[in-house]
Amino acid sequence: MRVLVTGHRGYIGSPLVERLKLAGHEVVGVDIELYEDCTFGGNKDSGIATINRDIREVSRGDLEGVDAIAHLAGICNDPLGDLLPETTYDINHAATVRLAEIAKASGVRRFVFSSSCSVYGAAGQEWIDEHSEPRPITPYGMSKWRAEIDLRQLADARFSPVFLRSATAYGFSPRIRFDLVLNNLTAHAFTSGKVLLKSDGMSWRPIVHIEDIGRAFVAALEAPVETVVCPHGGGPPVCWCRPPLPGLLLAFARARDVDPSRSTLVGTSAAHRTLAETVGARFVEPT
Repeated sequence: MRVLVTGHRGYIGSPLVERLKLAGHEVVGVDIELYEDCTFGGNKDSGIATINRDIREVSRGDLEGVDAIAHLAGICNDPLGDLLPETTYDINHAATVRLAEIAKASGVRRFVFSSSCSVYGAAGQEWIDEHSEPRPITPYGMSKWRAEIDLRQLADARFSPVFLRSATAYGFSPRIRFDLVLNNLTAHAFTSGKVLLKSDGMSWRPIVHIEDIGRAFVAALEAPVETVVCPHGGGPPVCWCRPPLPGLLLAFARARDVDPSRSTLVGTSAAHRTLAETVGARFVEPT
């Protein structure tokens, strides 16, 4: 199968390309290489045919011979969405729908869209899955949800859009992102010997490894059309990982052969202090 990956040089796209190639697929990439000078280990050359173009400018000719699309390119988080809401809607919503329309007209049969669990908004204490009602509250979340709504209208016997509402990603990539919470915690702990919490330590967040996201994309690209229909057009179930933070820190310490009693937790609240006491670490407030 000939698969077009948009954003193929990004955080998730880089390892996804390798996974698709190992699965025997021919891969073509679309990327503007905004982070060309930010490769952190790995090969700077993806080794595939590449279209250096903004997804808002992709043409029907670019999709010649393409069987399926893995659409990753876009404005990728809430802070950027809040800073540039109109640009976020333009790229994540309008450009996504335009690309899908061109794809359908070009004979592409499968369109796997990288949506987000941000479409569910603030869930509070409730457990959320693909059957839950989306309630996005940020420009980023709303742009993903609006794209899903319009993409669903394009579905028919010849064209099947699939939405993967991924949780917050973590894990190594040649285009590593240290703004993501688990990568940030790990990098700070590794480089400084301190775990720096920027909240009260009591928050819950779904997380998923980028290799598992890659596996989900390959499965969604290859799956028969009758297996990819879900409520809200939501794609396969989201995998949730909600480890208690003390357990997460202890697991990190063991993996690094670190004695928690000789470690330092930097925090600003009583909850941080309690967390440090729970894992046996020293607590200090930032200076």
